[in-house]
Amino acid sequence: MTRIEKAVKIVSDLCDFYRQIPKISEQDTAREEKYNEALPSEQKGDPMNPDQLEAEIMKLNLDARAKLAERIILSLDAPSDEENLGLWVLEAERRLKDLRAGKAKEVPAEEVFRKARAAILCGE
Repeated sequence: MTRIEKAVKIVSDLCDFYRQIPKISEQDTAREEKYNEALPSEQKGDPMNPDQLEAEIMKLNLDARAKLAERIILSLDAPSDEENLGLWVLEAERRLKDLRAGKAKEVPAEEVFRKARAAILCGE
């Protein structure tokens, strides 16, 4: 098994692992629901509707609201961990296919790092 094939296998295994996370979250949700059922109604973790959430956010100071807004905006642009992992799996598979088809060649890590250092030092 080549290094590329090993890397693809590792990424595939990670993808399988991340697919298990929603199942774990479902178990946590069921546990939380049982906990909430045992609480008096005023202590239950009922979700806020958008108007309630907005009212609570508006109670924050300007700096805290700005930080929250930035986090929300960044969350819209960034892929989720699962989406990111899926993109990397596709890229690894594409690279393996190119390698097997002779469209790409393996380059030793030492050479890659040497060229990268040289490019950084020379400002290329």
